[in-house]
Amino acid sequence: FLEHEVSKNRVGDTYDKGYTRQIPQIPMVTQGGAGYLKMTMTDRMKEILLDWYKARREDSMIPHDVIAGGYTNNHLVQFDKVDLDRFPKVHGAIKREMQ
Repeated sequence: FLEHEVSKNRVGDTYDKGYTRQIPQIPMVTQGGAGYLKMTMTDRMKEILLDWYKARREDSMIPHDVIAGGYTNNHLVQFDKVDLDRFPKVHGAIKREMQ
């Protein structure tokens, strides 16, 4: 975080050093390392999303609301999203593929 984004004690932080009590309760899914896995898109996921997202970037982007709590700097740096709740068929297909 930069000086104008957060309180002085958080300047330079690249991760949350305060809200950490839950970390020991998160199950490790890898031996050694960070304990998490990066998701690789399946061929089916690519079929569902890639062309659809390319089209939706042109007609369905909406501003992301500010994330409260100081976890991000999106109160200063705006970003947009495609809200899957507005596309229930695609949302359902993604959920089925991820199960």
